[in-house]
Amino acid sequence: MIIFANNAWQTQSDKPNENWLTNYPNLEQPLYVVDDKSELAQKIMITAQFNVVTDDDGQIVDIEPIEQPNAKLIERADEIKSRLAEIDSLEIRPIGAIVVGNGTDEDKNKLEELETEKVELRNELSEIEQQGLRFDLKSEKGGE
Repeated sequence: MIIFANNAWQTQSDKPNENWLTNYPNLEQPLYVVDDKSELAQKIMITAQFNVVTDDDGQIVDIEPIEQPNAKLIERADEIKSRLAEIDSLEIRPIGAIVVGNGTDEDKNKLEELETEKVELRNELSEIEQQGLRFDLKSEKGGE
């Protein structure tokens, strides 16, 4: 198995442990050679994306899988951002009424309810981010 700089790999059954591209200097040359039958090669073949781990001599000794973002988490994060933007718009009328002196207890209660929901949503979004996902949170901050 040969492994290139972008972690793409190839195998050739008659040359399971050598770089068969050395006779082709015009082709991109691999960075690493791994025995096709090794445990490492098997791990590479079943891992979609990975980072290479090398020893002090720059030889590949292992790989670290790169976890792919969970589609359901991404979808949930998008739902949260949409709801945060919706809450921002729902707060406008009660805030306006309070500012001009026409606010009622109902307006204040609604704002407290919406703020509680925003805190819960921000905490959930923060947990998603801690799992390695990064999202644009402008809608949460009122469109900054």
